[in-house]
Amino acid sequence: MELGENLEEALIREIKEESGVDVTVRSLAALYSSLQQTIWYDGVTKVPPKLNLDFICDYIGGELTTLDETSEVIWCPREKALDMISHPIFKMRLENLLNFSGEICYSAYSSKPYQQHYNRYL
Repeated sequence: MELGENLEEALIREIKEESGVDVTVRSLAALYSSLQQTIWYDGVTKVPPKLNLDFICDYIGGELTTLDETSEVIWCPREKALDMISHPIFKMRLENLLNFSGEICYSAYSSKPYQQHYNRYL
């Protein structure tokens, strides 16, 4: 988030910056808390436990565009989306989004090795 931005504004801006599309936010869908410190991609920097939020958004316009933070962006059918993801944490998160029924999913996990410690709907 940038100074002066609320969460919804930050989400809309990040989606535009990373994909080129404009959205409206429909609903908070999930909260995920990591339970362990990890090491950043540089192999040195320690990353503290964090909280991730997933939202359901509606597309309102714009063209998919590869920008600074993305190497590829595509539209794909829902039934093929899970096949495109191999990382267990991201696969779990996408499964929860695809099955969103209106209840917010809360999950706590460790990433190395991946283990889901707690999962419930709020």
